[in-house]
Amino acid sequence: MKRVAPSEIQRFCKECLEVAGASPPHAASLATVLAQADQMGYLSHGLNRLAIYVQDVQLKLADGAAMPSIIKETTATAWVDGKNALGPVVGNFCMDVAIQKAKDCGIGWIVAKGSNQYGIGSWYSTQALKHNMLGMAFSNASPMVPPTRSEKNAMGTNPLSVAAPAMDGDSFVLDMATSTAAVGVSESTKKKKEKVPLQDMKDNHQPLGSIGSLSAPIRNLKLTHKKLSIEVKKTTKKPIPMAWAQVSDEKPKDIIAKLAWDIKDQMPLGGDEMNSGYKGYGLALMVETFCGILAGGDFGPNIREWTDDKRPANLAQCFVVINPANFAPGFEQRMSEMNGILRNMEPLHPDKPVLVPGDSERKYMEKVNKEGGVFYTEHQLIVAAQLAAKLKVTPLKVLR
Repeated sequence: MKRVAPSEIQRFCKECLEVAGASPPHAASLATVLAQADQMGYLSHGLNRLAIYVQDVQLKLADGAAMPSIIKETTATAWVDGKNALGPVVGNFCMDVAIQKAKDCGIGWIVAKGSNQYGIGSWYSTQALKHNMLGMAFSNASPMVPPTRSEKNAMGTNPLSVAAPAMDGDSFVLDMATSTAAVGVSESTKKKKEKVPLQDMKDNHQPLGSIGSLSAPIRNLKLTHKKLSIEVKKTTKKPIPMAWAQVSDEKPKDIIAKLAWDIKDQMPLGGDEMNSGYKGYGLALMVETFCGILAGGDFGPNIREWTDDKRPANLAQCFVVINPANFAPGFEQRMSEMNGILRNMEPLHPDKPVLVPGDSERKYMEKVNKEGGVFYTEHQLIVAAQLAAKLKVTPLKVLR
């Protein structure tokens, strides 16, 4: 593992995107989101994704210089054409509009079509916190998730983010996929080609998506599922839950193998129907309703495969800002009180205190600030070096 300064991550991403064909300000917008993702611990959504964005700009699948525009609006709403601009350009534009409308009338609800991947949703939802308001961001995505009871994929991982202000910046910040795992996490697992231990379900009542603690390592075991044949050899410390991916024959070993090597098939949040996967499916459809269906963009199985290099993504997104000043006074105080109640609850394990959404990311950012950089694996740095050589940009500078 080697360390890279946040400013250097941003510099490298920006230069790569500019060489690919993005305008300097738009390249900077995307580079900022990618660097922020890694600083928050979302290492699957930062530098790890740079090559995909570069390819989209190079192949003209995304317009690195386009500016979004408003098609239709009212006092509290707006329908935006993203013009196939980079996702963060569309997202920042929509959040600016939503924030202003929330200041004017208490709420701003914006939907956009013609967009692209916008990175981490919390980048947008937290923009509202600077104005002491609540922010929400939703995006549809390429079909990788089957509806409950379906053999075929029709939904994306469809992430959502909600941010609510509390006292002294101690805000609630939720950022999650509506599938059991974000595609970037599964992608990272696939790239590492690590051994994947089984992790079984316990027969008890737990929160949506919960898994049991039992695990059984697989050693040099050849697994087969349909056209998939894998030999698992290497090891990893973290078990991957069998509920992450779906197979029709319900063989746990195949479920694990399919996840690790075929990231195009994931499960809704919760897993299969018995474990409340229909709730995750419902959440994914809710996000799709707010995005593709409301905005008139592509939706469900009509969205391109995320590795498709033949047509634009035409993703749709939704951004909402709510001004709590238009409701009961004392919102931030109550939010802080709730956070405190949750954190002070007696934990099941003394070394694992109860957290509030946003705590893990804040802790990771404190670690990055203290250490002066983000740590990347040798593989990540090799990929970055190859991209730098291909684009003829200054390689990523590693700190000693």
